[in-house]
Amino acid sequence: LHGGREPSLRRRHRPRRRRRSNMGYDMDFLKRRRTDRSRDDESRQRHESRQRRQRGVASVEMITVLPVLLLLLFGTIDFGLLFRDWMLLGHSARVAARTATMYHNPCNQGTIRALARADGMDALALADVEGDIEVAGPVCSRGLVTATARSDYQPAMLGAFVPSLNGIPLTAVVAMRGEF
Repeated sequence: LHGGREPSLRRRHRPRRRRRSNMGYDMDFLKRRRTDRSRDDESRQRHESRQRRQRGVASVEMITVLPVLLLLLFGTIDFGLLFRDWMLLGHSARVAARTATMYHNPCNQGTIRALARADGMDALALADVEGDIEVAGPVCSRGLVTATARSDYQPAMLGAFVPSLNGIPLTAVVAMRGEF
C-alpha cells in the first residue's frame, strides 16, 4: 500500500483559480481593491501617527546625544590646537638654542642669550603663541646650551564650559652643543 508510507491525513491545499477578464486582469483583486478602501484609509492613518511618534522619538534621542557629540568635537579641536601650540613651542626653543650655539664672535654671553631669546620670541610671535623663552648654559663654548619655552594654553572651545582647563602649562626644552 502506498509504497510503505501511510497516506497523509491532511488534504493538500490547492490555490483557488482566479477569474480573468478578457483583458487578462485579475478581477478578484479589483473587487478587493474597491471594497478595502476604508481599511486602507485606517491603515494609512495608523502609519502616519506611527511616523509622527517616531519623529518625536528621534528628536528626543538627538537632544540626548547632541551634547556628548559636541563635547567630543570641541575636545578634539582643542586637543589639536594644544598639540599645535606645543609643537610651536618646541620650534621656538629650537630656534633659540640654534641661535645661541651659532653666534660666538664676539663672545658676549648676555648679548648672545638676548639675541637667542629674541629669535625664539619672534618664532612664537609668528605662530601667534604667547610665551617666554629662557636660554641657559655656556654660550661661547662647546658646552650644552638649553633653551626652554613655556606657555599657558587657553582652550578655544572647552574653556568656557570647563573652567579647570584654562591655563594648561606647556613646556618645551631643547638642548644643543655649541658649534666651533
